[in-house]
Amino acid sequence: MPPPGSTHPAGESPPPRLTPADLLLFAEALRLTRKAQKVRGEPLEEVVRLVAGGSLVAHTDLPQRAALAANRAGARGARWFGWLNTCLTKSLTAGGLLATRRQVVLHVGFRPGSEASMVDGHAWLGVDGEEVQLSAPPDLGEKPYTGILEIPFDPKGGRT
Repeated sequence: MPPPGSTHPAGESPPPRLTPADLLLFAEALRLTRKAQKVRGEPLEEVVRLVAGGSLVAHTDLPQRAALAANRAGARGARWFGWLNTCLTKSLTAGGLLATRRQVVLHVGFRPGSEASMVDGHAWLGVDGEEVQLSAPPDLGEKPYTGILEIPFDPKGGRT
């Protein structure tokens, strides 16, 4: 039975408590998600440079924490402000959170679509050589996207 006054359903474990560090990471992710919205009109390389070099706080070095913060910020930004909440904006946000401590590369790829759509695009991160998916369709399988673009995050803002 849940504690009195709890809104959490009985029989389910409560969600993990957010620590002050998680709240700070979420706030920074929300700020970077706002910057990532520039993908609507700016070249992608410039947006990567903007989110990689715009750090206000020390970020996590754990891809899972960065992904969680980016997903939360994307969902809240979409709900509160009508922002884009796509694999691209979430990857940009998480990449910005990780770029000061890890080697991060934004990957963009495409695969043939179905009858309903001509082409299916997706964005994901490479973190120290390992792929990190922030959002993906459930039917991913082995290497379904052909990568066509890789942009490294450079926290110093220089060209790489």
